[in-house]
Amino acid sequence: MENRPTVPHGTAVAELSDKARIDQINGRVSEMQREYLKWSRSAKRGYHFWNVLTVVFGAAVPVVVLVAPAVGSSATAPWVPATAGILGAAATLAKSIDSIFKNHDTWLRNNSAFGKITSERFLFEERAGVYKNLSDADRITLYAQRVNDTIGSESDQWTGTENAPAAEAHA
Repeated sequence: MENRPTVPHGTAVAELSDKARIDQINGRVSEMQREYLKWSRSAKRGYHFWNVLTVVFGAAVPVVVLVAPAVGSSATAPWVPATAGILGAAATLAKSIDSIFKNHDTWLRNNSAFGKITSERFLFEERAGVYKNLSDADRITLYAQRVNDTIGSESDQWTGTENAPAAEAHA
């Protein structure tokens, strides 16, 4: 864990020195970068795992039916439909689990949030983009707001509340 300045209880971040404010914000940014990267990698692994299982189980169904005559069994032998049915059900179950956990959406959303706060940090540190020609105090305040907006937006998407007011208006 990196050393971050501690803010005395009751002290607003705005009351700190510019360096202390930057350290405080960068500490939060570093923490969120680690979390988004961890969550993104986990969701990516889940997405690939469940989708590979779906493909393997689904592809095995016709193989079982085609191989049965080759091994001396009739395609109507009792084990053939049972095995094909189990494999088909396993493929459906794997896809359903992936769908419930929304691994693909989670992977992309967390990867996007990681990229946004990484880009924001770079622009801030280089005094580029929206941070160009701003006073240090304004630059720091804008940085904190933009990072917080990114984190809040990702959280809203995760909880499904991003478009809640719009959905209520159409109800």
